[in-house]
Amino acid sequence: MDKEVSSKTVYFSKGETIQYEWQNVSPGIQHIAFAVYNGTTKITPFVYAPANGNESETYPAPHSGYYFLYALCQGGGDNQCEGGGRISPF
Repeated sequence: MDKEVSSKTVYFSKGETIQYEWQNVSPGIQHIAFAVYNGTTKITPFVYAPANGNESETYPAPHSGYYFLYALCQGGGDNQCEGGGRISPF
């Protein structure tokens, strides 16, 4: 079973830098794939946060609008997926 989560939407103007990140915390032993979306469109490639680690990236907003962070953990509904992420201006 997969476990997924989305952040609240954040407004960015075209060209503004989007910073997005995810931090796994113990006992999070699964890698987390996360990306930025605008509606149903994936804007960035998936980035992977390592087990019990973190990763962050930046990306210019291709147009003005609302964006959100989407994260997916393959490992299911047990405690193999723990942590949190955020999307913010950089």
